[in-house]
Amino acid sequence: MSNMMNLANNEGIQIVQNTFHSKKVKYQLLDKLFKPYKGSFERGGTINIYIDINSLLKSFYNPTTIDLFNSFNNNDSKIFTSEIFNIIGHYRHYFARYHEMYTTFYLFNSFDKSSYHLSISEDYKENFYEKRLDENSTTNILNKIIENEFKLISRIINYVPNTYYINTNKLDPSSIPYYIINYKENKMNEINLVISNDILQYQLLGSDISNILILELRGEKTKLISNFNVIDELVKSTKPKNLDENSYKDFSPDLLNILYGLISNKDYNISGVKRMGVLRGIKFILEKINSNKLFPRKYFPTDDIQLFDDVKDNDKFLNNLKLIDFCNNIETNIDKYDKIQFLDLIDYQGFRLFNDEIMSRFPIMLNFVFEGEGNEPGNEIN
Repeated sequence: MSNMMNLANNEGIQIVQNTFHSKKVKYQLLDKLFKPYKGSFERGGTINIYIDINSLLKSFYNPTTIDLFNSFNNNDSKIFTSEIFNIIGHYRHYFARYHEMYTTFYLFNSFDKSSYHLSISEDYKENFYEKRLDENSTTNILNKIIENEFKLISRIINYVPNTYYINTNKLDPSSIPYYIINYKENKMNEINLVISNDILQYQLLGSDISNILILELRGEKTKLISNFNVIDELVKSTKPKNLDENSYKDFSPDLLNILYGLISNKDYNISGVKRMGVLRGIKFILEKINSNKLFPRKYFPTDDIQLFDDVKDNDKFLNNLKLIDFCNNIETNIDKYDKIQFLDLIDYQGFRLFNDEIMSRFPIMLNFVFEGEGNEPGNEIN
């Protein structure tokens, strides 16, 4: 039995390492993806990187491998902490070494349900919550491992310069990049990179916003999304047949929240209005613009928007809009968001001691994690 457990543990550890390795995009591919935007990368400037932890960990919930984590002990579980910090180190090293830029990292997630969203729809994120938060015989052990490791991460992460972990508790974490960029830290004059496969993050990409990029981690098919290609990528992700690019070329990224209010989103358990998909929703919105019932600008749920004559359909749309719109979520809960703080307890030696004593089996790459921070970009911490 012990040998079988060891085999399972080794296989589980290998899966964790391989999975996180796939999230570390090769520098050659990053160079290719960032090449069109390189003119915005100023030597000595700062790039703010937001890591969507829920998106990052999604592939661990594969039903074919999840049982491998059932035999993990406390020492085995440290692989998650190590790999999270090494993800930070991977991207910090890239920007410090190859672009001579500083980096600020914001990791965000929650281990609670969003009380605000559930007050609007009891179905909100039902499948996600059932798998990640509810008592579940299949995923409960993995959930506990991840939650415990993030308790450890939260205690030690502030030892690393310009690196923060945000547990939003009963607030939905998806709004965090929008909040920090637009409300908290005034990051609009710096480059912002959101690492997430959540299409709701596309709301960040307004037509006049060129300093926000979204990195979708898909192995060799990893994509960099900007306001220039977001509509094209969104439409093509639905794999439509006989696609006519002229049918959506006039659609503005400013209207993405309106589109999301119309279409379904299985990750959030949101059903669409009149079974609209992406292309049909875009066509519907463009028709409303052409008939002067909408204008090509940013809308908010507080605006008086009447897209449907049928009251039931319009209420469904407005309800969906409240669920997905980042600005609405933040404005409605601004007192709670404003309690979020970013602490700096920078302690190189304390973190090194933690790495030596607690993480000896799965060491963190300290030179990469600290690279360029507190020194000139590109220099390593000795």
